[in-house]
Amino acid sequence: MFLMIFSFILTASIVFASAPGRESLSTGAKAAGYDQGRDIFSIAESVLNIVLGVVGFIFFGFVLYGGVRWMTSKGNDELKQKAKDALTNAVIGLAIVVASYAITNFVFTELSKITTENKEVDK
Repeated sequence: MFLMIFSFILTASIVFASAPGRESLSTGAKAAGYDQGRDIFSIAESVLNIVLGVVGFIFFGFVLYGGVRWMTSKGNDELKQKAKDALTNAVIGLAIVVASYAITNFVFTELSKITTENKEVDK
């Protein structure tokens, strides 16, 4: 179920038109008032932001899971240690997701600047 929802979100947000019908699509998009300024880097950045958001949400769920396990351990040291390990792993995973978000955001911002500069030079 989760895989179906996830694939629907990804495929619904990205639609590429074929080259021969591009002019008519551009004309229709302009008439409807849609922005024509999206390039491949902004689309990839949007997809990565969605994916990292979903992964961050999953790690948040793991933090909740570890907290509930700890609260329901009833003083059992073995169960408490398993809950601590789950919380530690979730926090490490969350830190990795936040760092990867920062890195991809920086890279795509710089790539967007470079392509914008190149488009201005070509004009």
